[in-house]
Amino acid sequence: MVTIDTSKYFRVVEDIGRMRIHSSTKAVFKALDILTSIVLEAEDVNTLVKYYPNLASSLVKSRPASALMSNIIRDFTLRINNLLQKGGLELAKDRVREESKSLKDDIKRRNNTVAIIASRRISDGSTIMTYSYSTVVKTAIVNAIDEGKYVKVYIPESRPGSEGLEMAEELSEVGADVTVFVDSATRYMMKDVDIVLISSEAVAANRAVVNKVGTSLIALAANEARVRVFALAQTLKFYPGTFLGELIELGRAEPRSFIREEVVEELRGVEVYAPVFDVTPPEYIDAIVTERGLVAPQAVVFIIRDIYGWPPKIPSLDYELKRMRNIGGIA
Repeated sequence: MVTIDTSKYFRVVEDIGRMRIHSSTKAVFKALDILTSIVLEAEDVNTLVKYYPNLASSLVKSRPASALMSNIIRDFTLRINNLLQKGGLELAKDRVREESKSLKDDIKRRNNTVAIIASRRISDGSTIMTYSYSTVVKTAIVNAIDEGKYVKVYIPESRPGSEGLEMAEELSEVGADVTVFVDSATRYMMKDVDIVLISSEAVAANRAVVNKVGTSLIALAANEARVRVFALAQTLKFYPGTFLGELIELGRAEPRSFIREEVVEELRGVEVYAPVFDVTPPEYIDAIVTERGLVAPQAVVFIIRDIYGWPPKIPSLDYELKRMRNIGGIA
């Protein structure tokens, strides 16, 4: 059995887990690249089985709130297993790049459709508040600008991680009038806002939206100010396991990711707590923008039924990884 040096892949897993890769879409693309490389590097099925399941599980655990990560890695693994059963490792190697590209193209297509629909809710001269970094929200705003609309964008810094600064810089480069402000000023800034566009890590069975911590405060302030809130979420971000009682792990950031190490040392005996994601109740979301159209949060259950049947028959990554081990003759 040939040994594969996976250290470079686990460094990327760590980057995803520590939110150094901000966008969930970008994180999933990195995950597909890693799993594709493992298939290509494996010289036999036993070598593949030795490394692939551990990496696949580690990628999902690195971003446990991400429905997109969970759904895509499961679907990719299912496709690889089907190829292994049909034509062995040789066929899997021959087709793995094609399968990865197919999934990436599907994600891009869905995101583009969501962005087109969302951009239609942006009026010329409107002020948008968004949060954190989101590929699909950025695309929606760029679409509006390309249509000749003047757009002003408010973005909190979005700590921990401050990825709102990256979002602000990229939107400024394409012609948006951007203002960045401290997270604690969200309610103060809401008085000038016409529409709120947020992304999502996951949409749960109770119709709540999981996104970067602070999103729920923006939605709460918007509700108070009677500003409409739209969550942009292709249906691959719907978390089907929550319909069977699974919980979404929200995760915590390392204190050193937002406080200088010397300050952390000075705070010995004091707990430094930094959740990464929070949950926005459906009553604070006016609509969820999906590739199937703009829907009320109450419609989530019907979309899940259309995709997975009723009661939902939810496929499992654990099942697919066990299936891969069985193909390799490892129980």
